[in-house]
Amino acid sequence: MNTPSLLAALESHNIDVEYQCREGYCGSCRTRLVSGQVDWLTEPLAFIQPGEILPCCCRAKGDIEIEM
Repeated sequence: MNTPSLLAALESHNIDVEYQCREGYCGSCRTRLVSGQVDWLTEPLAFIQPGEILPCCCRAKGDIEIEM
């Protein structure tokens, strides 16, 4: 299954997300995951707190709610 990253999915729906690297290094796309789960395409290298995700390196695992 070749599902795009959450960042790509958000962009495809014209939702503006701040980002820089698209690789999980910088953390500029850091977003709070309110509910649901994600699968990591690659482990983020930027520091994230519990409950935070990097949309550039994950994809939604079903329905999710995020806070931007």
